[in-house]
Amino acid sequence: MSTYFFTCGQSHQHRVNGKIWDKDSVLQVNAKTEGLARIKVFSIFGDKWSMVYGPDDISMEYYKNGVCAVLNA
Repeated sequence: MSTYFFTCGQSHQHRVNGKIWDKDSVLQVNAKTEGLARIKVFSIFGDKWSMVYGPDDISMEYYKNGVCAVLNA
């Protein structure tokens, strides 16, 4: 399994497991591939998110609320 982090950008906001996923947090998705992680996120949120990053590509200092929820694909 690999870990992927999804962001909402400035314009989207969702409730995930009772927590808010917005511009100040990231959604963590554990999956075998980025493609499977994207399928999971699209199946729940459609295209109402912004970017996906691997663990070495994200700068968490931009997300003051950290990881809002963890999903498995």
